[in-house]
Amino acid sequence: MQTDRNVVPDQTRQQSLSLLNLQLAAAAQLQDQMHHSSRNRLGANFIMIDDLCAQVSSVMEVCSTLISARMADLGQTAPWPAPPKPMLLDGSGPAEPLRDTGLRVFQPSGPMVMASIELAPLDAFGQSVLDAVTEAQAYGDMATAEVMTAVWRCVDRQLWAVTITSGEVR
Repeated sequence: MQTDRNVVPDQTRQQSLSLLNLQLAAAAQLQDQMHHSSRNRLGANFIMIDDLCAQVSSVMEVCSTLISARMADLGQTAPWPAPPKPMLLDGSGPAEPLRDTGLRVFQPSGPMVMASIELAPLDAFGQSVLDAVTEAQAYGDMATAEVMTAVWRCVDRQLWAVTITSGEVR
């Protein structure tokens, strides 16, 4: 950890860094999943789904940047998570659950399927961000809570767009 002039107590700083590191890993995994999710899709709305996946992926990149900036404010450089294990092009190979994120590594569905976006990974990330806001407020780091609230606003907007596009009612 780098030395700096933060007035955040060490225990609070360590809790915040642990929380932010977990959220950074989840955001990077969701970004990768959305970046690759439009493959093997067909249907009349394929282009719209492809654009929406690209939009969600770019928003996750912004969220990762916000989280990384807060980690730098706390005196630590953001360690990027290891890339997911390569999957075979035919979709074979195990999809391993990620540690502590609630998301799954992208696994192609094999044959072509109708275009749609799964809500579950984005919803799980949104819920983990809300939990992070509550946790940061509980141990008194309001700056981290504010950053995670900004991330939640970005995720909520994308979740709304995906929900409207998919036609699912929550």
